[in-house]
Amino acid sequence: YQYTGEERYKIAAGHLRQQLKNHPKTSNGAYWHKKKYPHQLWLDGVYMGMPFLAEYSSLFENGASLDDAVHEFEVSRQYLRDEKTGLYFHGWDESKSIEWADKQTGLSQEFWSRGMGWLSMASVDIMDFIPESRPDLRSKMLKIINELAADLASFQHESGTWYQVPNKPNAPGNYLESSASSMFTYFYAK
Repeated sequence: YQYTGEERYKIAAGHLRQQLKNHPKTSNGAYWHKKKYPHQLWLDGVYMGMPFLAEYSSLFENGASLDDAVHEFEVSRQYLRDEKTGLYFHGWDESKSIEWADKQTGLSQEFWSRGMGWLSMASVDIMDFIPESRPDLRSKMLKIINELAADLASFQHESGTWYQVPNKPNAPGNYLESSASSMFTYFYAK
């Protein structure tokens, strides 16, 4: 029996969806970045999972998991966003035990433009799957998107790009980073 492209997609997507159902979470419901990184929430992991979860849920679950997908952004904002700058730390370790985690906050030591690039792209991509009939979820995401857009703009270099560590443009070894700048351009364009 030959599967159609749509059937192959549904089977593969179903396997990935099953992995998310069984994937461990932090105590406040955010997915661990990977099982080998227990208790850790990373910005790039939000991109890896949440647009997929929202699309799958819209296609095959009548939107039942959209709340979970948006919750991931809310937890990311709560734990990773710096109130002073509006920038997001790359990761948070709830257990505060990994070597890169601040022992008081569990946060990574720096802001990372590429990680924020993943988050920014995920935030606009997920909007494709949140229907107008869910203004509660759309408004939560739009608040995060608009806030992120304003905060990132204040760190943009005059060339139109962003530094790898955006709040330390003069730090030795820091550089204008093309992939993060491309991600932010996608975010703003979309």
